[in-house]
Amino acid sequence: WRQFPLRCCVLNANVPTKNKTSVRIAIRNAQKKFFGTGVFLLLKNIDETGSINAACEKMGMAYSKAWRMLKDASDGFGFDIITTQKGGADGGRTMLTFEGRLIVDRFAKIQSEISEITEREINLMWKEINEAK
Repeated sequence: WRQFPLRCCVLNANVPTKNKTSVRIAIRNAQKKFFGTGVFLLLKNIDETGSINAACEKMGMAYSKAWRMLKDASDGFGFDIITTQKGGADGGRTMLTFEGRLIVDRFAKIQSEISEITEREINLMWKEINEAK
């Protein structure tokens, strides 16, 4: 397995009255970001629908953009994350590869854990700020 730098930035974490946080995770190589929330959601929708086209419709995304995102992610990881079955009597189907499913499952876990940590720490920060007043 190749190792990738992980960049995480916290967005919308500066609202003390609502105490809501939002976290975005991106996986980058030396050239660019190749995996993040957009590709993650695309893969989840492909998995649910069995179709890139149906996933695009569900997300309001252009088919060409989806293919570009999938190609960039596959190139970045160095392996296929989806596999396609050509049409015929039963029609075509798109499925996640073993690696693609592993990435989706692990990314969901990472997102959940980072969101929990971020929310906890932001809440502690505001508590300390309010106690210092």
